[in-house]
Amino acid sequence: MGFIDGGLEFPYVRDQVISALASLADTEYQTRVWVDGALEPDGSGDDFTTVVNILDDARALDCPESLIGSVLLNKEEAESLDKLSRIMIPLIEVLGEAPDSDYVKSSDWGLVVSAARSCLRVMGVTPHKA
Repeated sequence: MGFIDGGLEFPYVRDQVISALASLADTEYQTRVWVDGALEPDGSGDDFTTVVNILDDARALDCPESLIGSVLLNKEEAESLDKLSRIMIPLIEVLGEAPDSDYVKSSDWGLVVSAARSCLRVMGVTPHKA
């Protein structure tokens, strides 16, 4: 297996993780798309379940350190995802299959949003909403 795109083996997975984090980091987007059901002008959109599935499929929540070199550039990125995971997983365990609106109304949701924004900054991406 060769490494491509700046040394990462799976840069397209990194792009998916960044996209999922961007959704988690943008409360206006969450309200508009997740809660109100609107689509973006280009017809795209996701929901909390999709975001969790992307992060889960990439192993970004359960084992981020294993992604260093393939999806993540360094330990700092893995540590930031680990912090997000430690906030988000307990919330998922409590709310389970609740609607997205319950998640974004949760008293802990601000911590999730803040951690996702931090992940983006560590990964060199400016969050849309600061």
